[in-house]
Order: sequence, then C-alpha cells, then structure tokens
Amino acid sequence: MTGVILLLVGSFISCEDTLQGIRSNDTAILDNAEMISNSTSDEINGEAILVAGRTKNVGTVDVTNDLDSLYINLKTDDSWYLKESHLHIGTSLDDFPLAGRSKNPVPGKFEHSADHDNGTTDYQYSVALIDLKPDDVVIIAVHAATEQWFDGNLEKKEGAWASGDRFTERGSWATYFYYTIEESGLNLFNTLASEYDIINSQYGPAGIIVGDVNFDHFVKTGMGITPNSGYADSGVDFPTTIVDPEKGTVEMWAQFYYKPQPYSHGVFGFVNVHHWRFEGNWHNVMMFAWHNSGSQLYFGLKFNGNETGLTIHNFDPPLNTPIHLAIAWDREGIDGTSDYMRIYIDGVLVAANNSDNSWGNDNTIGAFRVAAPWDRNYSIDRYTLADLQVWDHARTKFQ
Repeated sequence: MTGVILLLVGSFISCEDTLQGIRSNDTAILDNAEMISNSTSDEINGEAILVAGRTKNVGTVDVTNDLDSLYINLKTDDSWYLKESHLHIGTSLDDFPLAGRSKNPVPGKFEHSADHDNGTTDYQYSVALIDLKPDDVVIIAVHAATEQWFDGNLEKKEGAWASGDRFTERGSWATYFYYTIEESGLNLFNTLASEYDIINSQYGPAGIIVGDVNFDHFVKTGMGITPNSGYADSGVDFPTTIVDPEKGTVEMWAQFYYKPQPYSHGVFGFVNVHHWRFEGNWHNVMMFAWHNSGSQLYFGLKFNGNETGLTIHNFDPPLNTPIHLAIAWDREGIDGTSDYMRIYIDGVLVAANNSDNSWGNDNTIGAFRVAAPWDRNYSIDRYTLADLQVWDHARTKFQ
C-alpha cells in the first residue's frame, strides 16, 4: 500500500462460533435491490452495512479509533458467517490494488486478510495510526466470503462488501467508504449545567458541589455553574487522577460579568486558585486562575512537586461574552515542539513555556476544584464556567 503508512499491530479479536450444531433460525434476511446504489460515503462516520450478493444485508462493519489505532469490527447477523475477510486502507483510490482497464479492486491483494476456518460472526482488525491525525480522512474497503447455514446445513455462499461508493460505474459492484479519524482520550466531560449534570458527567467521574453556587447563566451551549462563596469555598470537586502529570488538556467555556478586583472579588479560580491551601499545601496539582494583580491569567503545574508556571499579563476578555479557555501540557513537548505548557484563548495559542518541565508526577494527593473564587467579600454572579473537558493528551486544535 502506498500513500498512507499503517501497520497491522494486532491480528484480531474474534468471537468464534463453529459451524457445527448451528441452531435453526427463521429470521428473514433483508433483501434490498437498491442497497448498493443507495449506500454512499455520506453514511454515519464509521458505520457501514455488510452486503452479500449485492442485495443482502448480512451484518455490519464498524470503525472506531483511539490515539494509536483504527479498529475495524466485522459482525454478521443471524445465520451468516465469515469464512474469509480482506481489508485495505488508503488516503486515495490510487492506494488500492486495482486490476485491468476497469480498475476493479483485487481483495486477494488487500494488505490485511484473515481466514476464519471454523466460521465466525465477529472479527476485529487493529491497524496502527502512524502518520494519521484527528480529522484526517481515510478510505476503507472490506470484502468478505460469507456462508449461510441452517440446522447445520450450508444454504448459500456469497461474496460481501462493506457498503459505500462503487469503485467502478460498471462491472464490479465492489464498494468503499470514508472514515474521518476522531480525537479520543477524553477523561472527563461535564457540562456543569445543573446539580444533576454535575453528579452525572456525560463522560468520566461525577463531581461534588462545594458551597454556594447557582446555575442561572447561559454560556455557550447551555447553562453553567456560578460560584458564590469566596476563599475557594464554592465550586465543584473532581478526582485529581483525571489529570495525567505527563500530558493532558483542560478546557472549558467561561463568561465574566465583572473583572477581578482586590479585596472584593479578587481572584477567579478556574481550576484551584491563588491563596488557597488544601491540606496545608498550595493547590498540590495544578492551578488555572485570573488574578487581579496585573490582570494575570496564570497556569501552573505542580503535581506535588516543584511548581512550573506560565502567565499572561493584562488579560482583558470581553464581559458578558462566552470565551473558550484551554491549558495543555506535555513533558516531552507538545505536538513535537519544544513547548511544555500552553494557554489557548478561543482556540488561539497565546502563551507557551519551553524552558521548564520539572513539575512533579503525583496526581493522587490534592485537589481539582473547578470554579473556586478567592477573596473576603466574594458575592454572586462574577463569572460562570461551563462544558469542562479533561483529556489525556495535549490538544492543539479547539472548536
């Protein structure tokens, strides 16, 4: 294969059903003569139909990915079984083995294949992502030799393709489909939109509300949390283990109604906050806050070791307007650069640290408190946070 570098790193994960003693099944097979012509590359990302003999829906092909690999899972329905399967992946049709003037694909020359001698209903290919990143688009073709069995008797043998666009307008009915590489590695997603939402994260662990808060303000996509008690006595606690000392990203939407002022509403803590001690230690894990002194936007990593910090002076966001805030870190360098820490505002890189990655490595002790304000006369409706996300890698693109 040319044009895209992928490596088969896991032979398969399969669930084998032998063809002996197959039970009788009277479930009708969906026949649809228009299956191929109606199946296009506009299908839901990563979902295709396994079509046998041009017209029979005999299963599915589902594609997912993590940060390292693509996973292509073939499943057959009812009485149908896989005997062989062939997989090829490229970034253009030129990457596929094609034959003759008609440019028909040749499954026997596909890069990945497997024999299922005893028949199987579930088989997964694992293919490493080498040069592919989130939002890259690949072309996938899956061919299979299938058999239908009833009461231990072979009824049919059919070739099958994962539905999609045809390689040729005439001749072979072979098809391919597109898959867009998705970003993965999400440790936490909590909208912070209500008491119910905080204890029922959309993904990841539940949060615990601390002190006096309200949910009266719409931010970007919904309501958010507004802290009402100073001295970091309000906000939401999450487990510190959701942040990896080696690399990660914390992002959220914020909306401000006032700017921080000394001795009244002086420091807005997005994650932990200046002046607050947890179990006798300064914030322990990390801090992301807006301080009244010099209007500093500060990002610090500690992880119970030496604190490493990054500051933006004269931070001056618009009031009553949602803005996107993100911090990212990678002890080995973010996205292959020499940057160890970054701050992004509305998706734009605004500050970076490329000199110090000596923060600690203990994420088991401390606090991860979101929306934690500090000052003696703190009152309501100073700022709101929403749509908190924590990732296990340093992100560089934000929507």
